[in-house]
Amino acid sequence: MQKDQAPNQIFVIDQRIENYQALLQAVEDQGMKTILLHPERDGMSQLLQALEGYDDIQGLHIFSHAAPGSLQLGSTLLNQASLANHADLFSQLGLKLSDSGDLLFYGCELALGDEGDAFIQSVAELTGADVAASDDITGFGGNWLLEKQIGKIESSFDSAQVEDTHVTLAITEDTVHTYSSNTWAHASLATDSTGKAYLLHKIDSYNLVLKSWNGSAWVDEHQISTADTGNTSFSDDLDISIDGNNNIHIVYRPSDGSTIDNTRGIGYGKYD
Repeated sequence: MQKDQAPNQIFVIDQRIENYQALLQAVEDQGMKTILLHPERDGMSQLLQALEGYDDIQGLHIFSHAAPGSLQLGSTLLNQASLANHADLFSQLGLKLSDSGDLLFYGCELALGDEGDAFIQSVAELTGADVAASDDITGFGGNWLLEKQIGKIESSFDSAQVEDTHVTLAITEDTVHTYSSNTWAHASLATDSTGKAYLLHKIDSYNLVLKSWNGSAWVDEHQISTADTGNTSFSDDLDISIDGNNNIHIVYRPSDGSTIDNTRGIGYGKYD
């Protein structure tokens, strides 16, 4: 495949960011090449697909939600534990950069503390790139400086152009359900075509619940119990997806019995 002439700087924006459109407009107003990441697809896979044909990139600026040592890219939460599963993708990403190429992560507190230091060090080793990241609040209520750096960072952008976007790049936490000490919290999230978010999670061994986000709180939509499905209990695996017609599809793993003869399988439900 013929290599395209790579832009000197490429800006990657995760659509999970609230008001990402304002950030996108501000960056494009500077004449920069941009890539948008869909919130319900693996971020690393999307990024490499978008960069197909490009080579010798000097600076890759990634705007996404983050927390100390954790980076949200699309549907994927990257941290020190999950980096190993994406090592090959990070290695491929490094090959897209020039010999002195930079990876710049604009996400709140990504490089904060020991967890943050370990994460950016691992990314630098996997990609061979120079890496910069923030150790405090990034965006509105903070700044656009990348305080932690590994290697010589030669890339930059005019942050004054994004000061008025009111974008903050922190992973926020909202307690949906409180579990007892012997119950695991398993959940899966999906968004429909209007941007409405739905959450499927396990309440206990006998109940699952589908919730929707109304802008300020999670609201119960439907509860599924073993009495409905005819199973003995629900195991921990579950998932949710939403098709182009906004039909909600769920899959779960039931368990029937508790001995060596127990039966396991996959359950399925559709809501329209």
